Amino acid sequence: MNAVLQALFHIRPFTEALKLQCVVEDYNNNNNNDDGVGRGCGECTVCALNKTFDEMNNIAELNNEIIDPYRIRTRLAQFMGDGFVLGQHQDAHEFWSNLIFVAMEKRNRSHVQDVWLGATQHYRLCQACGNASHLTPLNPLNGLTLDIQRSDIKSLSDAIRHYFSDDSAAAADDDEHHHHQLKCTKCQQHTKVTRETRIYSAPRVLCIQLRRFNGNRQRINKTISFDQELNLSSFIATTASSASSSSPPLPPPPILRYRLKSIVNHRGISINAGHYTAIVSNDHHHHDDEAAARRCYYLFDDDKPIIEFGSSDNNNNALQEGYLFFL
Repeated sequence: MNAVLQALFHIRPFTEALKLQCVVEDYNNNNNNDDGVGRGCGECTVCALNKTFDEMNNIAELNNEIIDPYRIRTRLAQFMGDGFVLGQHQDAHEFWSNLIFVAMEKRNRSHVQDVWLGATQHYRLCQACGNASHLTPLNPLNGLTLDIQRSDIKSLSDAIRHYFSDDSAAAADDDEHHHHQLKCTKCQQHTKVTRETRIYSAPRVLCIQLRRFNGNRQRINKTISFDQELNLSSFIATTASSASSSSPPLPPPPILRYRLKSIVNHRGISINAGHYTAIVSNDHHHHDDEAAARRCYYLFDDDKPIIEFGSSDNNNNALQEGYLFFL
């Protein structure tokens, strides 16, 4: 819990969305204030996160060295029941997923949802005429779960390319095998197709989970390097690929870049045992060019002293053994 909360606390779009959500809740409940600052209902998960993050911001004024996230614990215990037990090891990705889900409870749309949710679309591309067909409905995109076991995957970019890579299906040339081939709905040919997944709408903040555990729930101790910026522009759904779907037409694909905001590391031998730490970027506090040149990371490990890493220190094991990446 501590590592995930530290990682989320340093994601500015998320903390700003929480504040905006409180303003909306106040307005809907006729409890809005002249100063435009949301007070919230005081009972929901959004309020629990806001109050906890406020305490983290004001820790010096509170004259405390430790913040107890008891409000968040209480809300998740009510939601998860026996699935959330104090003092018991929990998977960080499961904790994040449940926390975000509860923060959006009973709302068809929210500022929190706008931060984390996007959509993907799967389709088949005819290699004979280029027609995109058999499009599925839009699928919610609330993060990527990436395989890292393949020998050719050495970086986060490699894992993402594999996730979005074309899955080719060869069609036989002989007429007697046509019933095993895929027939294009446009050119009517039985031909080779590629099955592709593309981003239809991108979340403001992307959560990436690496499959750090095998089928026996043991940890995969593999170093995965990463860049501070991630360009996903080539994986955006284009107008041509969505032309035969019932989805509204898309404009030309924009530039889609993400900058690393925070990481949750796992140290241990299995999914059932270990220790989580958080690494965060100073981008949370600085946005100018000078700050970008000074970009660095900070390691948070419970009550241990905070450790600083240089912006170019990508060979450090603490930066390369990540489990969750927030961009």
